[in-house]
Amino acid sequence: MAHVDSHIAKFDEQIAALDQEIKVCIREQAYAGEATREELRKINLESAELVEKIESVKAKAQVSEEMVKSICSDIRSLDFAKKNITFTITSLKRMIMLSKSTGSQAM
Repeated sequence: MAHVDSHIAKFDEQIAALDQEIKVCIREQAYAGEATREELRKINLESAELVEKIESVKAKAQVSEEMVKSICSDIRSLDFAKKNITFTITSLKRMIMLSKSTGSQAM
C-alpha cells in the first residue's frame, strides 16, 4: 500500500504538470488566434484598397480611351480636309497651267 500512495503522488504530479502544459498551450493558441484575426483584418483592408485602386485605374483608362477616340476622330477630319485642300490646290495649279498654255496659243 505504501508503494501505491507514492505512485498516486507521482501521478498527481504528472497530472499537475500536464495541466500546466495544457494551460500554456491553450493560452498560446488563443494569442495565435488573435494574431491571425488581426492579420486577416489587415489583409481585408489592403484588399479593399487594392480593389479601389484597380477601379480608379479602370476609370482613368476609360477616360483616356475616350480621349484617344476623340483625338482620332479629329485627326480623321483633319486628314480629310487636308486631302480636299491638296486636291483643290492641285486642281487650281492645273487650271493655271492650262490657262497659260491656252493663252500663249491664242497669241
